[in-house]
This record gives sequence, structure tokens and C-alpha cells, in this order.
Amino acid sequence: MNYIVQISFFIIACLGAYYTWRKDRKGVKRGQRNRLSILFGIAVVGAALALFYAVKNEKEEQENIALIQKINALQNEVLNQFTGNGSYCKLLLVNINVNNDDKALVFFSLEGKYPLRNVEARIIELNTLTQKNFADHKDIYINIGPLEPTTSKQYHEMSEYKLDKVKGVNLNIVFSSNNGFTYQYIRMRYVNNTWTKAERIEGEKIGRYIEEIDKDYPVQDPKLIFQSTLEK
Repeated sequence: MNYIVQISFFIIACLGAYYTWRKDRKGVKRGQRNRLSILFGIAVVGAALALFYAVKNEKEEQENIALIQKINALQNEVLNQFTGNGSYCKLLLVNINVNNDDKALVFFSLEGKYPLRNVEARIIELNTLTQKNFADHKDIYINIGPLEPTTSKQYHEMSEYKLDKVKGVNLNIVFSSNNGFTYQYIRMRYVNNTWTKAERIEGEKIGRYIEEIDKDYPVQDPKLIFQSTLEK
């Protein structure tokens, strides 16, 4: 758009100079006509140079803006690699309903585009947590360490998990990392000879709220599913 405006001014300047030259050359002597021709030529050249430098400066400005945008994008990418922006760790229970031995394999997986560092997990088993043992309850602590995107890890502290068909699976997991804290809530119930699952993941810095409830899960109200009521 700026190019069109600048070219329009250039044409107007040339037409104005030409009009002035044609008007002033009438009734003047030959030497004066030559001087008017020279002045007309200088005016045209001046307008052309002004247009050239205007276009050149605008092109350089656009190139500078594009370069600044690339630099900002690169800086954001480096920052995200450091902070783990949007990434989070989650606990996976694998091979459920496969061997029918009431056991699941436990993996820790990274979800997101960027790696995480200094990942730690605190796993709270609500099935064994009561009001009486609340202060002395032994939660499971796992030092996961660094995690890369699309990777999963197993740890001897909790490589398998026993599934309770009566009480179900009731786990609260607190993850800490360079990306702050995230919270995962796993609820599973054994219904019609198969395991159904409800899960919630939340965290202030991951910028998302994930909630998935199987259609066959016996309760569909999230408030009732994820509330933690301790036995006496």
C-alpha cells in the first residue's frame, strides 16, 4: 500500500514539473528553454531518487521487522526449553485387563512439546489413608529426574500397582518440576468384569484442565468422583 502512495506522489511530481516546464517555456528564448529543460530533468531525477530511497527504506524496515520477529521466536523457544512451558508429567497404569492378575504396570510419561527437569512425584493412596493415620501415612516419593518429550520411564519404587476390585483405585499424585506443580487424580472402578476410569489433571502453569470420565464409570458427576473423603 505504501508503494502505491509513493508511486502516486512520484507521478504527480513528474506531471507537476512537466506542466510547469511546458507553461514556462512558452514565450521564452532558446537559452532559457534549455535551462527550464535542465530544471525539469533535475525535478524528475529528484523525485525518482526520493521514491527509490523511500522504497529502499521501507524494504529495509520490513526486513528488520521480520528479523526481530525471528529473534523473538528463537528467544521464546529457548525460554520454553528451559521452563518446560505447557509440558507436564503423568502417571500411566498399563496392561490393565490383559493378564487378569489384578496388577498394572506403572509408567511416568511426559506430555507436551518441551522437556522437564527435576521431576518428582508424591503418590498418595487414598485406599490406605484414614483420619487416624493421616499424620503418619507413608506416601510414595519418586525422584523421576529429567524427562524428554514422548518418553516414558519405570521406577523400582513403584513399577507395579495392585488393583483393588472392591475399593477400586484412588490415587492423588503431586508432581513438581521446573514447570511448577501439577496434580493428577486417578479413580478406577471394576464394573462388569472390566476396569473403568476417571481422571483429572490440573496445574496453574500448564495452562490447561484435563478431565476424562469413561462412559461406563458408575458415577458421572466430577464433584462426587474426585472428592477425597477419608475413612475414620
